[in-house]
Amino acid sequence: MHADDAFGKRAGFKGAILQGLGTWNIAAHGLLKGVADSDPTRFKAFGARFKSVVYPGDELETWIWKIGSDGGFDNYVFETIVKDDGRIALSNGYAKIKQQSSKL
Repeated sequence: MHADDAFGKRAGFKGAILQGLGTWNIAAHGLLKGVADSDPTRFKAFGARFKSVVYPGDELETWIWKIGSDGGFDNYVFETIVKDDGRIALSNGYAKIKQQSSKL
């Protein structure tokens, strides 16, 4: 169902679907780029709920909100949507990101 349109249709989708980990990684990449200078070593925790199917070619957008800080980490919540139709692909997203060390 991830590489074969006919199989995806038999499974009830409009065609092949993007693997969940692909959606997950797109969101993680966007979050890292947006709040952590693209540094994966700053990830402490990351999670989300798969809410809706994503099709190859769908353009995704991740909305991120900082909700606080503690112990040298910033806490975020996020949601990833399909830009074309507003479907929520990932909901209840959360991330804990190590704060940037100051360089004096």
